Amino acid sequence: MRKLDLRDYQYTAKVQNPMKGIEEITLPYLVKDSILNILFLPGLGLQGAALVRQNMLAIKIEQAADEV
Repeated sequence: MRKLDLRDYQYTAKVQNPMKGIEEITLPYLVKDSILNILFLPGLGLQGAALVRQNMLAIKIEQAADEV
């Protein structure tokens, strides 16, 4: 099984600034938080045992250092 890299990283985005025109800004991307939010989206319709399995996975991800 492959490992997930859970380290946060930075990315650069171009945004329209009304005063300065287009400028590039660097933003943080919080990997763990993003994965944990995706695991429990209401659209997944998780119930019962599936929800428990997702919760176990979420706990492992939350407790992991840099990879899981």
